[in-house]
Amino acid sequence: MQRVLVMGSSGSGKSTFARRLSALTGIPTVSIDALFWKPGWVESDKDDFERRMIEVAREPRWIMDGNYTRNGAGELRRELSDTIIWFDLPRSTCMLGILGRIAGSYGQVRPEMAAGCPEKIDLEFFRYVWT
Repeated sequence: MQRVLVMGSSGSGKSTFARRLSALTGIPTVSIDALFWKPGWVESDKDDFERRMIEVAREPRWIMDGNYTRNGAGELRRELSDTIIWFDLPRSTCMLGILGRIAGSYGQVRPEMAAGCPEKIDLEFFRYVWT
């Protein structure tokens, strides 16, 4: 394994798994959330985000956690990866994962997030995960 995608529902444990796999293998972790979000939970410009994703995807080794399959960079990541790990868990498990994450890091920036994006309660995000 040199290029590993860790994908699946929010709250399923993708980021935790990616960090642990990185620690075991020495392959660097890339958080797609950290590439996408700017401080204050501001979304990146679509073209800038895609450019950064393509740049990172062309690196020789990575473990990427996150989905963001809507753009050309998503297709490139899937083509370049040699391993894809998909977390397909029940939505109730993912909701519990999110609630646990909020309880454990509310107001703090998680390791896989962009600077200036502290953990918060976001009802729209809950709805996204549930549906």
